[in-house]
Amino acid sequence: MLTRQASRRRSAVHGPAHSRPTTESLPDELLAMILDQLGLKGSCRAALVSRRWARLAASRQLGEKLRVAIKPPYLPHMHHLARWLNARAAPQLRCLHLELWPYAHAGSIAADPGPLVQRELGSLATGMLAACAMHGRIREVFISLLDGTPFELTGSLAAGLTSLHSLEVSAESAVWTADLSMLSSLHTLRCGADTANMAASARLPPNLTQLLLEGRVHTAYGETAMPPQVSSLSRLEHCVLIMPAIQPSGFEPLAQLPSLHTLEITGCMELPSCISRLTRLASLHMEGYCDAVADGPVFVDALCHLTKLTHLSVAAFDADEAATVPFGLPGPPPTLTALAQLRSFSWLGVVSVSAMLPAGTWLAQVEQLSAPCTVLAKSLPAMQGMLQLRTLAPTYVGASPLAAAAVLIWADRCPTLRCLRLGVETDDDEEGIMPLVQELQRRRPDIELEMRRGVLASEFRLPV
Repeated sequence: MLTRQASRRRSAVHGPAHSRPTTESLPDELLAMILDQLGLKGSCRAALVSRRWARLAASRQLGEKLRVAIKPPYLPHMHHLARWLNARAAPQLRCLHLELWPYAHAGSIAADPGPLVQRELGSLATGMLAACAMHGRIREVFISLLDGTPFELTGSLAAGLTSLHSLEVSAESAVWTADLSMLSSLHTLRCGADTANMAASARLPPNLTQLLLEGRVHTAYGETAMPPQVSSLSRLEHCVLIMPAIQPSGFEPLAQLPSLHTLEITGCMELPSCISRLTRLASLHMEGYCDAVADGPVFVDALCHLTKLTHLSVAAFDADEAATVPFGLPGPPPTLTALAQLRSFSWLGVVSVSAMLPAGTWLAQVEQLSAPCTVLAKSLPAMQGMLQLRTLAPTYVGASPLAAAAVLIWADRCPTLRCLRLGVETDDDEEGIMPLVQELQRRRPDIELEMRRGVLASEFRLPV
């Protein structure tokens, strides 16, 4: 009797059992979207539930994008992934993101798998890419392998990648020998490695607009020069060089790129000798070890020619992550006044006690500014002409409490300011300026305040 009454109450609340929704009553499109949230491992388990779930687990909605990070043991996981990819996912795959993690557990580096395993891992990765290329639908590829894992992009493999829009390969032993000129749809190429090898026979896609080269790239001219193939990229707009072991004259291909407007060099040892001829640049970011006094006059003179710059970011740090002097200069150079179109300016590094921003009309258009707090404090009279400033990022705030107080008082009176990022190094620095920060928050609730720890360029680099 009680059971019958309870059943009636449940029916009154939830309706008849046959009318309640179940997973089987969901349309295929909705169920595929749910399975898509499970990831690769969860979707493989879900495929064992029923034939319908197995079909949807390999459906177009689930298989268009594959992002997987493989941890040790590598070989069993890679073999399972390769079989699943060839059997089900490759025909509809549009995005492949494959990464081999060098960490066995949090904070512990996995043991070296050895050359035989490395060779097999490289072969499996190449086979997966070939399986995707066979169907001509792949658009984006990102492959990151372990140090020492061989990976070669050959002509036969590249022939099936004509639909690619973006290709990123991070492998220490990557070899580029293919003629990629047939990849007319490829716009983004990243060669991330410590010792990549680009053969003289290799050709780059003609329609590249973004190129990233990381580490030492061996070419026919050695490691000290950029690959000569870069000079043929007439449509290249954005070039990123990370830790390049290139001599000043080795950057010459940059001067032959008519469409280049954004250049980022991180970890550079010396200033490119062609820097003054890159007159089409709109954005320049330089971060590295350029603290040689000889680089200073070259950089100061180059600014007189780079009059189209709207974004300029300069930082120099040594291996111990302690700030050094950018280009051996005591502070921001006076030739900044030639940059009448500048909208964003960052100067991160040690400066002299007398360093300040040069006064001039160039400051009137600047919307984002980052510099040591002492520089900003001495530049406050010149900064009165900053009519468009919206983001201010003082660094080394704790170095001088008086300078920090002066900058915060000025920020309170700047009507256009909307974002203030304060760089502190220690807890004492933060505690010392906290009363001033709290007072500014009370007076100017429209300003977004943010504390950032450290002085690295990556922490205070303003967006391009």
